Amino acid sequence: MQSVSETKPSPQSSRRDAVRSVLGRLALQFGHPAMPEDQRKLWAEDYLDILERYPVDLVENARRVFIATPGARFFPKIGELTAIIEPKWRERLAAEARRQDMEKRMLPAIEGPGHGWTAEKVGKFRAEAARGGPGAPALLRLAKDGEKMMETP
Repeated sequence: MQSVSETKPSPQSSRRDAVRSVLGRLALQFGHPAMPEDQRKLWAEDYLDILERYPVDLVENARRVFIATPGARFFPKIGELTAIIEPKWRERLAAEARRQDMEKRMLPAIEGPGHGWTAEKVGKFRAEAARGGPGAPALLRLAKDGEKMMETP
């Protein structure tokens, strides 16, 4: 039988616990609405249900942005936090979609026989695509036009 210290929490419960910690820090800063304990638990669960779908770093960023907002005097409404999180989350999702698209288009061309791309060059390409660097669109155009692959800049 495993001891409690040996069992690992699921990623979902870990994320939920991390978001709970962020909300706890907000409560330290602003307090939370006065209500009976059973209602406060339901209120907190609503926040957790919505916020746990986002990466924890974005929830933490929303906390930092909110507490630095001039005039912020009360615990934020959930919509105030998601308004901070959503643009960055959409940006992150779009960047990941672009990276996956570029890999899907480019990797068959550069990993195929006769192209001369070493594992190191492929790694550089993946890194450039992942960060959406300035060379990434040029690489994509090369693949799209069917021109010979060249070393990444």
